[in-house]
Parts: sequence; C-alpha cells; structure tokens
Amino acid sequence: MLEKWLYKGMIDDPYNEFFVEEFGEGCQLEQVQRKYELVYDTYWEKRYSLNIQQVPLFLGKIAEKVLHTGKYLNVIRHCGYNVQCPDSKEIKYTLVEREYMECIETAYAFASQRLLSLLMEEHKLMERLSSIKSFFLMGQGDVFVHFMDMAEHELRKKHDDIVASRIESLLDLAVRTSVAANDPFKEDLKVDIVPYDLITQLFRIINVRVTLWTYRTSVPCF
Repeated sequence: MLEKWLYKGMIDDPYNEFFVEEFGEGCQLEQVQRKYELVYDTYWEKRYSLNIQQVPLFLGKIAEKVLHTGKYLNVIRHCGYNVQCPDSKEIKYTLVEREYMECIETAYAFASQRLLSLLMEEHKLMERLSSIKSFFLMGQGDVFVHFMDMAEHELRKKHDDIVASRIESLLDLAVRTSVAANDPFKEDLKVDIVPYDLITQLFRIINVRVTLWTYRTSVPCF
C-alpha cells in the first residue's frame, strides 16, 4: 500500500488499514465536488488526509511527506499524465532508519519536482499569472478603456436584454487592438454575464474566504 501511494499516487486499501484516507473514494473530481460541496480551493486539502491513529511509529516523523508525495502524483494523474517514480524500490522496515527514509525522500523529491515542472514548464504558470495581472489587475488598462468605450451602449441595457456574444466580440476586438494583442493566453478570456452587481460578487468572494478560514481554524491539532 505504501509503495503504491508513494510511487503512483494511488490508494489500494480494501480493509482501511492505510494511514492515508481518501475522501469520496472511487469518485471523480466533479462527482466529489458535487456530492460533498467541495470547492477547488479545498479539494486537494480534503480529498486525502492523514489518519493519525494509524500512522506507524517509525513513520511518524515523515508521515506528512508521505501524504504530500502521493497527493502530488495524484494531481499529475488527474491532469492526464501517467506517472511513476523511476527510482522505485521495495520499502521494508529495518532497524536502520536511513534505508527506508531514503526511499521515501527519493519518491518525494521526484513527485515534487515533476509537479513543479508540470506547472512551470508544460502549463506555463508564470506566463498565465502574468496574463491574469494584465487583464484582471489592470496591468494593461488600455484594454478595458477600449472595451468600456465600445460596449457602453450594450452594457446599459437590462441584464436579460444583453447579448453575451456581442459583448464577447467587443471584448475580443478591444484585446486585439491593444498592447494585450500579443498575450499568449488572450483566447482564454471569456465573457460571463451574471444576474448581480459587482458589490454582490465581492460579498460572495468574501463569504467563500470566511468559510475556508472557518474550516481551517476548526481542524483539530494533534
């Protein structure tokens, strides 16, 4: 069980003996979120957790690292990649702690490096953050100046009368005629018309944050 978790990010525990527990066992991401009302921010935090009472004494110091190793591999698998630690060795308990600790450290190093590589290189995390800064934090404010000038008439209409496709076309035009035209992720910018104003949206965001904070501060410490 330990090797499968460390080297593949998978749990095979028919008798509930393993110290890593899976929340919503056997369900896909969307099914777990729908069934247990989990949001993306807390999915990986809640999906897998340690059962402290079942952690073997000789793994007590490194149990968190074991948990994170499997989690990292599981994230990669959910992204559609087949992953397995290339330096996988049989893990046996011995009186020489260094022998099994090295196997766990090697698996952890591989999993964390592979996930980091996936985020930074294949999914271009820094470039995407830069794009978010440009569009949502007004790093390139001329986009929204152009957009608001062109869409003013349409946006003055009542919610039910606004044509989303027209707004999206105007946004696309504003992007392509601004300095953001060279942004590699401009095609990911979409329009979503919601039936409430900005103040309501901000209160919704604050409410989510308060809920997450309440959950995190209510978790018992061991």
